[in-house]
Amino acid sequence: GPLATWPPASERRPLLLRALENGDIKDELFGALSLRGKRALCCTCHQLRALVQGCLRAPDLAVRIEDATFENAAYVGRLPHLVRLHVQGEREPLHVADLRRMTRINIANLSLEAALFAGAVLSGGEHTVRLSSGSLVALWPLRTRERLNLSSRDLKDPDLAVLLGALSLNRCLKELDLYDNPAPESSVLKAAMIAALPWALLRHHPFLQLAATGHPLHRIVVVPHRLVVEAQP
Repeated sequence: GPLATWPPASERRPLLLRALENGDIKDELFGALSLRGKRALCCTCHQLRALVQGCLRAPDLAVRIEDATFENAAYVGRLPHLVRLHVQGEREPLHVADLRRMTRINIANLSLEAALFAGAVLSGGEHTVRLSSGSLVALWPLRTRERLNLSSRDLKDPDLAVLLGALSLNRCLKELDLYDNPAPESSVLKAAMIAALPWALLRHHPFLQLAATGHPLHRIVVVPHRLVVEAQP
């Protein structure tokens, strides 16, 4: 009967896995999948995980505009074998090893998406970043200080995006002053800020309402000429 010809469980393979054994189909499918989709495939079975990780752990990785989330950027920043990151819309790839060797890095010409990924790559380093306004910001204080003043820096969205990687590593931050900056404007950056910051510091701030998620409450303290957002004790 039919049951007698059904292969044993040890020999059954997912249809997708069999399709991916065809090189043309594999290239076409991986090219159509978002980074989040590829990461999700790694959670299905060990055979698919092995196939997808071969793509994700290659020296070259391409990401699309819609891949620009903080979670994806943090993942890419941890990839051990990444040499060149190709961000959609950028003329040149980000050369990861070169970026990490530099002490001063000019990000003035990067798009928001490229800056978000670059910030994750640089997050643990001793770098100083030159922003689009020409001002310099060192990354190490963003990881270590309880109070940070980034007000009146003319921060634009890519500027703030490149700082998020370092800010996400700060476990003692209690106060962040972002008063009198154009950023954040993009919903992409607003969502990234909610994901990156390790406390609910900005959840109810007016310019983050679109990105608000279910974090614990915090309070906003307004003092003359400044806006200060503090973590709830």
